[in-house]
Amino acid sequence: MSDWQIVFSDPEPWPLVHVFVPAIVSIYCKNIWILISIIYLFESAEFLFSQLPVSEADYWAEKTPIDSMVSDIIMGLVGFAAVKATNTFGFGQDSSISWLKPGQTSPVWYKKIVPYLHVVLAASSTRFIEILDKAENLPNARIWKFISFGISYIILALLFGHTKWAIFSTLNISLISLASLLTKYTPLYSAGIVLITSAVAMKYSNEKINDSVHSTTEKTTLGNMKLLQF
Repeated sequence: MSDWQIVFSDPEPWPLVHVFVPAIVSIYCKNIWILISIIYLFESAEFLFSQLPVSEADYWAEKTPIDSMVSDIIMGLVGFAAVKATNTFGFGQDSSISWLKPGQTSPVWYKKIVPYLHVVLAASSTRFIEILDKAENLPNARIWKFISFGISYIILALLFGHTKWAIFSTLNISLISLASLLTKYTPLYSAGIVLITSAVAMKYSNEKINDSVHSTTEKTTLGNMKLLQF
């Protein structure tokens, strides 16, 4: 089996993770080059750690060089594209459970660390997958990997006030998980489904903006007509 076949047929949730965790970085950092640099640094650190005697080399090592140097980068860029398409840059809107989102009365130091805190917690939600990887006797462990990451990731998005992103993530993670659990190929489903839903979200957003502009123009025109009639 070629390296590309190994990457494409991956049945685990990690390709999904490599879309949605970088997406959190993208929410707070609009610079795509910084995102790519962060991904490269993380993948390099992961490889170096896998070479240490104290590490679980089989667990941390990538299946092929294509996995870390190509596939993971592409997945991260898909996450960036999704954030841009849904226009979820920044802190988002308040919700009933946005308890971790900084408010007007929040200390300055907390406002500064919120982006880092959200990224770290989102990345830490993959810990559930790591634990389940070692649970050899647990039935349907692969199902629980997708569920545990998805639920923790979405709850964090809501806690930090990103309601729109939480809805988008719920739809995509559900579709990707279902497709992957049925047929494997998590990387293909992760990239394909997210890009399709992102395109739909962008089209809807553009139509909404156009309708708003059209409505404003009509009101202005009617106002001018009344002024002329007077």
